[in-house]
Amino acid sequence: MSQKGCINLPILSKFILLFNAGHIEGTSFRDKEIFSFIVSGLIDISKIFVYFDTFLSEFKGPTKNSYIMFKEIYMNQQSKSLKEGLESPGGN
Repeated sequence: MSQKGCINLPILSKFILLFNAGHIEGTSFRDKEIFSFIVSGLIDISKIFVYFDTFLSEFKGPTKNSYIMFKEIYMNQQSKSLKEGLESPGGN
């Protein structure tokens, strides 16, 4: 999630506390400060789904579609990893 301006840093910081994951990165674009809340790693990414699924009806257009596609890719990857783990030697 990205926001313009330092005024939004407290909001982005609350996401770190809410999800117990992620970090904030700042960039400049056309003389504007932009700050992004970034979550990476499969375990940390899974922490955001319950929250965003709760508010999915509030999402609009491309944002909603992007989230749904991202979650679908994540879930497919998790299923593939689990299947490979079960089929490998020593898997249950």
